Amino acid sequence: MYSSRISSAIEKIHDAIALELEDADDERRQSLMPVVMQHLPDALKPFADRITTNVPWPYVVNIIAARLASHLVYSEGLAFTENCHESTLARVAFNYVEQEARVRELTATVRDSSIPNATEIADLLESGGVRAALKV
Repeated sequence: MYSSRISSAIEKIHDAIALELEDADDERRQSLMPVVMQHLPDALKPFADRITTNVPWPYVVNIIAARLASHLVYSEGLAFTENCHESTLARVAFNYVEQEARVRELTATVRDSSIPNATEIADLLESGGVRAALKV
């Protein structure tokens, strides 16, 4: 039962992302290449530049959608993803990736600072910063 709910949530988010990316322009496609890079095994990363020219966009869309959907479900859980309205799933997934990057930047800035309790503040950012940044 639980595994079918996980699969259903991932599939629903995957489909929303794939639909959103069907007609993505070049700028949007390039902005998502870091997601593709995260998906690639280390042995293939040196050849990543070939993806934009040799791999059909629908294949790349499926890589991006699978990566983002599974990451969102496994990072935030079923309660979070099942409570997102279907019309917002793709936007939430893309925003999640952006906010993760922002939280990483902020955490590094705090850790490198000399402010009191920097480690504790950075730990709090890491544990709840993405969800808080989403504002959903």
